[in-house]
Amino acid sequence: MRAAALVSALALTSAAHAQPSAEAAREAEMFGAPADGIDGIDGIPSDAPHDRPDGIDNGTDTLPADARDREAALFGDETPTVTAAPTGGPSFEEMLDDANDPLTIGARFTLRGQYADYGDAYADADEGAVTPAELTAPMLLDVYLDGRPADRVRAFIGARVEQDLITADEFFDLALARLDQAWLKFDIERRVFFTVGKQRIKWGAARLWNPTDFLNRERLDPLSVIDLRLGVPLVEVHVPWEAAGANFYAIALLDDADELSKLGGAARIEWVLGPSEVSASVVARKDAPLRVGADVSAGVGPLEVRVEAAAIRDADRQRWEGTYDPEAGVTPTRVDAEAWAPQAVGSVEWGIAYGDDDVLYLTGEYFYNGAGYADGELLPWLAGTGELEPLYTAQQYAGLAVVLPAPGSWDDTTFIMSGLMSLSDGSAFVRLDHQVTVLTRLRVSSYIGAGVGTEGGEFRLAGDIPTFGVGADPLATPPTGTSVVAAPRLTAGVWLSVDI
Repeated sequence: MRAAALVSALALTSAAHAQPSAEAAREAEMFGAPADGIDGIDGIPSDAPHDRPDGIDNGTDTLPADARDREAALFGDETPTVTAAPTGGPSFEEMLDDANDPLTIGARFTLRGQYADYGDAYADADEGAVTPAELTAPMLLDVYLDGRPADRVRAFIGARVEQDLITADEFFDLALARLDQAWLKFDIERRVFFTVGKQRIKWGAARLWNPTDFLNRERLDPLSVIDLRLGVPLVEVHVPWEAAGANFYAIALLDDADELSKLGGAARIEWVLGPSEVSASVVARKDAPLRVGADVSAGVGPLEVRVEAAAIRDADRQRWEGTYDPEAGVTPTRVDAEAWAPQAVGSVEWGIAYGDDDVLYLTGEYFYNGAGYADGELLPWLAGTGELEPLYTAQQYAGLAVVLPAPGSWDDTTFIMSGLMSLSDGSAFVRLDHQVTVLTRLRVSSYIGAGVGTEGGEFRLAGDIPTFGVGADPLATPPTGTSVVAAPRLTAGVWLSVDI
């Protein structure tokens, strides 16, 4: 299970100087920009409108400049700091030739060293039982080809290679290679823009929880240093309406659609209304829940306020009720639940100036999850059945962050103190992050965090989880035994990343 994701923390970034916009956009499209609050803004380039999908021309830049500046100051710029070209560098004509190169090849290389302390939680585990590793060193190599054979035609291919340098088996030492993105972009009369293929996309205004991010199979882990999710196969049609400050999107969902009837559809509209941004979206598919949502981002005095709400309708929705006591052989039962499950997020961000160019940011966020559980009693059972979804299992959550970007003369450094709490079970996680850009291009991120609060809660998960026979349906058959599960008490890590 994703125990590490339960107790990872809000990652951090440094405020950095901008590099040429074409390179910045290309890197953001390839790497998706890290997760919220990390090296970018909601997974999109810092110069793009808020809530726009990665790698998609938006037609108009409707995000107010002050909002972009505020977000860039808080969460940093996706692009690393660069210095001016030395005297005797390439001529103006040579730079123009490079800018018009129809094919660009690039990469991002990331090395991670991570430690998780589980104490004696697994001391009594059965011999041969699968237990989590204390030390891991996952390596990531993202490579892309960006082709622009014509002004209005673009093709983009990105692949990811992954391997853990510590836990890889010496007899089966194969790296995992996956296609991340592969899309073609073109337009009709510069009025209707098409993006066809596997591409990265993200919806939602909030930082930590995004219930309206309907198109990704995996939830964004806002506590990861970068967004590790891969692209989604779809066809997007984008129609900007510059005069009204609006964008319209129509999307066909291609994943698992081997029959015409299995195609899914989505629609989204975005408006800029004065200092506010408003979005509404809907996703529908045969034999799948109907999803509708909306989000608002607005400046209110010195505060940036974000509200995001979603409702999911599933006529077959069920949940567990009762108690789980493996020693007494008592298990919960599956019951019908309300067809509609509401979810809502409220976020407030406040920038406090304490110097001529220095600002400290306070961010607080509350998430109500109508599909979640009011307490943590069934967490071990949900972990065993595979229904424990990090940050979306409890009914109520809260998050708080204190961000200090580029304090004083430390222009390439950022500090973040963050905390996440499940209000439903009383457990929480606190973490301190630090990031600095060195040697112009090398980003060094380090963190240390620990679980606090109620033992056995989501962020301090510990106990016996049910196990089921091979091929057994956990929803229809009783467990055959138990195994141990625990979240780490302490986590620490160092990430090294460079764009090539």
